[in-house]
Amino acid sequence: MNRLAKFTSVALVALSMVAPATAQDSTFVGVWQPDKDSDYTASTCGPNNDRLCLTVTELRGGMRKPENLKYLGKDLIKQARPSGKNSWKGKIDFFGVSGDTTVTLRNADTLHLKACAYVVVCREITLKRKS
Repeated sequence: MNRLAKFTSVALVALSMVAPATAQDSTFVGVWQPDKDSDYTASTCGPNNDRLCLTVTELRGGMRKPENLKYLGKDLIKQARPSGKNSWKGKIDFFGVSGDTTVTLRNADTLHLKACAYVVVCREITLKRKS
């Protein structure tokens, strides 16, 4: 077998081992809702597309207030880094309050956020995948 054929074979095997991990990590991509009044879009982002971003994409009902509209189209979470299987850590700006966040994909339809400001004030939010 010549060198090019050997290299191609090794490269294809390496790529086939990487692809499942990437696909598994991107299962968070989609539209999520904490309630009927808002939608958030989770997407891959960052230099290697291995980070999580969460953007406010829709505000309705009680959430559609002038003070909240400035967040429409903005990232609440920017480039949270992987911190384990189906888990990411980063910074959150949740309607004017900044802090640290951990995002966990619990299953295909449940995304859990734990956000803490000033280390002692924490809030947990469960998002359901929008069907």
